[in-house]
Amino acid sequence: MPERYQWQSALATIGIEGRALAPQENAGAVLCERQVGTQLVIRGDASDAEFNAGVLELLGLKLPVTPKTAHRGATSALLWLGPDEWLAVMATEYGDKPEARFSESLGSVRHAVADVSHSRAVIGLEGARARDVLMKGTSVDLHPRQFGPDSCIQAHLGRCHMLLHQLDDGPAYDIYIHRSFAVYAWSWLSDAAGEYGLSVRGSKESRGQISDLSPLCPHSVLPTDQARVEPPASILMMTARSKTMASASPGPAFALDSP
Repeated sequence: MPERYQWQSALATIGIEGRALAPQENAGAVLCERQVGTQLVIRGDASDAEFNAGVLELLGLKLPVTPKTAHRGATSALLWLGPDEWLAVMATEYGDKPEARFSESLGSVRHAVADVSHSRAVIGLEGARARDVLMKGTSVDLHPRQFGPDSCIQAHLGRCHMLLHQLDDGPAYDIYIHRSFAVYAWSWLSDAAGEYGLSVRGSKESRGQISDLSPLCPHSVLPTDQARVEPPASILMMTARSKTMASASPGPAFALDSP
């Protein structure tokens, strides 16, 4: 596994900062990349009092035992994945080997912990039409009576898998996407939200920048006249050199005889 400092966002190549727009007053949907520090998959016996107590002490949250629900605190969240499996999400880094620290704290309690921080990108989606955007690509019933705040579910979005967590009645969602499908999911959501008006919020690339998991996406909005990102000077020099070489290159070494 690569060192944590070498990790790069799965969405780093699409230039979210360059795409960031000033908030649109009537935008029906807002997209951002959520900066999450640590993600751990935890497995254990939900009926084991020691296991429950250990998780509560470590995260300050009780294990959600009702299917398709989540518990959320100021800086962490626990999402139900199965009868004996949960995803722990922390807003900041949890050390170099978070799974080892977790296991050490739980001691002899029967459990399994895996660090999956690098495996998923987290896309934030909010706005009055956010639910309509998602309904274009999933068969999940997202009606408020069926899927409300702190509901979570694993389902398909378009042609990829997602873990969907609703944060509030806004509605606002966190969408966990496997990193190999992150760019596809972002593009799909951008296209689906186009008819409702889309605003994109940027966020700093360095990990651990957010202090909580609030519904609002962390962002540093670029003014509209600065939304275009100029390429580095080195790229401009290479481009100029390529053009010079192309203009100075000789013509073809031979020509076909005309009939």
